[in-house]
Amino acid sequence: MSDIGKRIEAIVAERARLAPLVRADAQRWRAVLRSLLALGQQLEQQTGQEEPHAVRDRLVTEARGAAADVEALVESHERFAARLLRSTVNVGVSGSARVGKSTLLQSISGLADNEIPTGADIPVTAVRSRIFHSDTRSRALLTFHGYASLRDEVLAGYHRALGLPPAPATLEAFRAFPYPQRPEDLPGGEPSPTSVVLLRRLLDMREALPSYEDLLTGEEREIPLADLRPFIAYPTHEERTRPGHGDHRYLAVREARIECPFPHADVRHLGVLDLPGLGELMVGAEAHHVDGLRDEVDVVVMVVRASATTAYLRDSDARTLSLLQESLGAAGTSRDFVFILVNDVTADRSRLAALRHEIDSKINDGVPDQYFQVLQADAADSAAVAARVLGPLLAHLAERLPIMDARIRASVSESATELAARVETLARETTAHAERVRRSAGVVDEGLQDRVNALRGHLARDLTSLVADVAAKYATSEDSEYAEAVEAAYRGVLDWTEAGFGEGPDSWRARALDRCVEDHNSTPFLSEELNVLRVTITQRFAAMDDFLAARITDLYARVVAVLAARLGELVPSDTEPTKALRQLRELLVDPTEPSPSLAKAVEDLLEVRLDFRTQLYPRVRAALAECNLEVPGPSGQRRVQVIAPPTEQGVDRMYRAVVDIAEQTAFRTRQQLLGLALEPGQALRAVTEFFADAFIRSRDSKRDLLRLARGYRDRIWPDAFREHDLAVTTASALTAAAEAVVAAVAETRRTP
Repeated sequence: MSDIGKRIEAIVAERARLAPLVRADAQRWRAVLRSLLALGQQLEQQTGQEEPHAVRDRLVTEARGAAADVEALVESHERFAARLLRSTVNVGVSGSARVGKSTLLQSISGLADNEIPTGADIPVTAVRSRIFHSDTRSRALLTFHGYASLRDEVLAGYHRALGLPPAPATLEAFRAFPYPQRPEDLPGGEPSPTSVVLLRRLLDMREALPSYEDLLTGEEREIPLADLRPFIAYPTHEERTRPGHGDHRYLAVREARIECPFPHADVRHLGVLDLPGLGELMVGAEAHHVDGLRDEVDVVVMVVRASATTAYLRDSDARTLSLLQESLGAAGTSRDFVFILVNDVTADRSRLAALRHEIDSKINDGVPDQYFQVLQADAADSAAVAARVLGPLLAHLAERLPIMDARIRASVSESATELAARVETLARETTAHAERVRRSAGVVDEGLQDRVNALRGHLARDLTSLVADVAAKYATSEDSEYAEAVEAAYRGVLDWTEAGFGEGPDSWRARALDRCVEDHNSTPFLSEELNVLRVTITQRFAAMDDFLAARITDLYARVVAVLAARLGELVPSDTEPTKALRQLRELLVDPTEPSPSLAKAVEDLLEVRLDFRTQLYPRVRAALAECNLEVPGPSGQRRVQVIAPPTEQGVDRMYRAVVDIAEQTAFRTRQQLLGLALEPGQALRAVTEFFADAFIRSRDSKRDLLRLARGYRDRIWPDAFREHDLAVTTASALTAAAEAVVAAVAETRRTP
């Protein structure tokens, strides 16, 4: 291997080393792009603040612009990485139609006319081909269109150029599409010559569909080189005149990769790309041309030739040079990237000299090779191509390719540095904007404290009013509801007594007689019966518990009404009062921010007992004590209330006596209870006062009310802090998004 070959191999190896680093940079900038898009989204979602809107709108615009530039930078990294990942140095062959491009490809690759066809007068190469040197393989790898890619990359261009509706969505729709059969039927009036040709080609594609539709698989297929020609070349004139317009398999081929041994390959890693010819009447030819140059070729040879009648450069040649310069990018100068090959095929040396002069004077401004280096050789002479074309090209690449790669890397790096600074500035401005948004919301603690102070005042006033209402309601003994409850209990005792103590008079007498006869004494039975009588009367009056419980429930309801009016959703007014207070207690003991003094006040309220046994029984116990066999006499000595023999007459007298005792005990209890009408009301007033003091005036109630407000602010005052919270949330989201951008940019500076 020559020194040039070794240098080319070293370049390929260095590229392989650099490629992962460039791809890693692309990934980091892709992360920057994601963070920028997120930042832009946060900015666009900002609402509710008036003053910063102008700043916000500017930041949104800048974020969008920065995101677009970052996306372009990512694409630059990816294109550069694709260039570095190539295992070959690639020479692109360009030029107008019929100047010898295919002949040059044959001379470089050693392929024959049935593999890379040539033509003297008409374009023959129909498919973009890539040809690579291989020591061991001779094959063609064809990538076929699916109908979708054929529609989008081929048919759509014809439809646009002819002013037709969008290309048919499916193959069957294409087969049945009602194309105009005459140029004059095309939209837009009188057709141009170009439209006439394009319509004819489109109709030919459709008519030739049976010859290639089975190949529209989107697959890759390997075929022998000997069978290659119909897949990459236009039909010959003879083939076009046959029924069905000849073999159009090339229409199904999207791309061809050819591998074969090059006859003069001093460099193993060499590829030659056949770029679509300009000057052909082909839809999208120029765009296809530029697309073939970007990052796929390292140097381009533009083939020109003197025609039989002129030695001037064609318009298409100038257009080609412009396209080549457009695709040059940061790789270097035109002199590095573009060579002009004068195809030395004419016997008229004067026309050849005139063409060289035309190039030197018009292209190189009178200085040979100043902007574009010029080569000269007969494209059909393989040895001349090797010596005068391939040799200079490879020597040039060995020397200049590392410099061109370095320029691209430096350009990408410079763009990244400038863009990083710009993005960081955007992030800083966004952070400052977020702080302005945050400040515009004010200090929530001050507003909250003011509300808590007002809340405490309202609660104090409302609970004080409640205490006064309770006191006023039970200020006199004329409590009709209480009296009705006592009377109902009293009537219950009388009814029970009149019914023979729940078992009937006869049954009671019979049971009494049996027991007294058995005991030979009435005293044990009477003692037991009066005990039962006392307990039962007590229980009957204990039926007042329902009334007393209703009083407690009513108090709870009034407390709940007061709290619900001030604490909002924390105390649901439509819930059973006891349940509502229990729910409030649970909120007050929440471990996140407990309010223990308030919780204790509510808990004590819930534990209040107001019933007959605890509130009234102790006050009427003396009256109930009369329901015993022995009672204190006038002198203080105990006396037996009932004495009767164990006979039927004695039992009858005994029954009447027990009834009298029951009625007297019930009456005395009734009277005492009616005299205690103020007791339940006073208890309720005391409970209310105690709750109000504990909830509002205890040592820690002020602190705990603030805690409650902090923990459940939005449930107490729905919407009151909405704008503040929105501003704070927006500011926090913007700050976090800006910090994410800064962090992502910092990662791009990390040394691998």
